[in-house]
Amino acid sequence: MGLKYLTCAAAIVAVAVHPWLATAVDLELNVTALTGGELESDWTNIFYSGDKPLLLGNDGGAATGGFHAWDLNSDSPLSEVKAITTGRTKLITTVYNVTGKDLAVTIAMPDSVIRVYELPAFTEIEAAQTTMLGDWSALCSWRSRSLNSYVYLFGKTLAVQYLIRQGKESIELVEVRILSIGVLIAFAIH
Repeated sequence: MGLKYLTCAAAIVAVAVHPWLATAVDLELNVTALTGGELESDWTNIFYSGDKPLLLGNDGGAATGGFHAWDLNSDSPLSEVKAITTGRTKLITTVYNVTGKDLAVTIAMPDSVIRVYELPAFTEIEAAQTTMLGDWSALCSWRSRSLNSYVYLFGKTLAVQYLIRQGKESIELVEVRILSIGVLIAFAIH
């Protein structure tokens, strides 16, 4: 019982003292790679490829909504490789080596359809489409030690976990669980 209180006290002291012990970092970045044109993008991801690394960005515009891909090996402004119009896309992430395939996963705002594309060809895997209604804030991928690939979709009150795997016919998204954000915070703290 005493160890529990000591651990709690140490954690409180660490949180209280941390701001005074932290050192500010002064960093100067030279940003030279820009995308051309008008684009309503607020979420990006990198597709790492030995041949052609790509910058992937959502497009929330009403007329051009979807996502775009730019060649990171090109001069500034970066040359656009692909533009796919699916409706106002909110988020995009990459998933690597799902049975030898690299993928991009997106979710659009108007219809809340999650779409999966094979990279670098940008071929949509229509059988993997699924719908998850909500106002989503973040999308990220994770690969477990057992080499299963997952996508996490975070909203204001919920998080949804999907397993991405090879199904009988093609790649599929399988909903694993829906978590309350309060449960996630409690899990992270504990």
